[in-house]
Amino acid sequence: MTSGLFDDPIQVGRYTLYQISLIVKGKHARNRREDMYNGNIVAMLYNVNRGKGVDPITWKDVYPDEIVEIREQSVNEMQEIAKAITKALGGTISECR
Repeated sequence: MTSGLFDDPIQVGRYTLYQISLIVKGKHARNRREDMYNGNIVAMLYNVNRGKGVDPITWKDVYPDEIVEIREQSVNEMQEIAKAITKALGGTISECR
């Protein structure tokens, strides 16, 4: 399901950065609610069919909180990634002198 807010490139250009950040935050919140809903169903099915002595699970066991680790990339790493993307898309790479 899409919001349709980013379908028109002209309209996107009219959004401020603050408006775009609110749209993205809303999408993340909606995705988290969907994870909670789906995780509750999975947890319910698991808990109903679990064996004796097995601990029950919750939706957070199915969809744990995301941990995003941000790591600095070196210039060489960024160049190698850019080269790989260029090759994957059929482009050619020429060295600058």
